[in-house]
Amino acid sequence: MLPDIEFGMVEYISSFYPHNTVDLAIIQNALDHSALPIKGLLEAIECLKTGGKLYLNHHPNEAETEHYKGFHQYNINNENGKLIIWNKNERHDINSLISQFADITVSTGIDKHVIAVITKRNNVPCELLNHKEDKQYLCRQMMTEIINGTKINNFIKWKLKYWTYNIIQFFIQSLSWERKMKIKRLIKQTNDNNR
Repeated sequence: MLPDIEFGMVEYISSFYPHNTVDLAIIQNALDHSALPIKGLLEAIECLKTGGKLYLNHHPNEAETEHYKGFHQYNINNENGKLIIWNKNERHDINSLISQFADITVSTGIDKHVIAVITKRNNVPCELLNHKEDKQYLCRQMMTEIINGTKINNFIKWKLKYWTYNIIQFFIQSLSWERKMKIKRLIKQTNDNNR
């Protein structure tokens, strides 16, 4: 039986799943949507038991493709077998970052997705997990969203977007994977041509 799904922030996933208790964690097309993907990645590794695996599967360079709109603020890429997480302001070589406590294998799937399998060897050093600046940044982000969400015009715009996206998603879910990817490519080509 699968566990109930809970809403939470990947940056604090160890609050939901204690350290050294998880055999397998899967993050699929989500890490690049988080506010602090590096912290989220480290937290997910810390939840794993020694020998536990973290499986990542993401569209490559999604922030670039989506022009850094909405949730798409980070890119994930496979550069010669290295997992790179980057945006306009920062760049992280994950292979180097985790080399002291985890092994990583990075590949590109037949659908061009970036696939990484991380195997935990040791605990993540505390200094990588406990950053006061992370908490300050996330609190500021949440407060900005709350303030913007309470303004009536922003609230109405958000509700309209929410229902529009839900209706679109309802129809898209009935399409095959191949058709979804074809539509995505056409949208990308249109965006590239309009630049």
